[in-house]
Amino acid sequence: MNTKITETDIDQMLEQATQEHHIFYGKALVVCYQLQSGFILIGTAAVVDPNNFDLEVGLKIAHDNAKNQLWELEGYRLQLELAK
Repeated sequence: MNTKITETDIDQMLEQATQEHHIFYGKALVVCYQLQSGFILIGTAAVVDPNNFDLEVGLKIAHDNAKNQLWELEGYRLQLELAK
């Protein structure tokens, strides 16, 4: 049984997402990833002044936010498997 999750595992899950959408609304950027399982991850980023918004930076922050959530979810899933 695999007892660890790697960054490669997490990156592959995000790369294999069946859909990726993003929307910028006012001061917030929301990125949605639909994983192969159908589960939706939502990453966010925000800016104080919309005039300073940089899409590339915002997308990286929102992507990292979603990636961190996936780490937590996969860690929880693995812990459940190991506890059996």
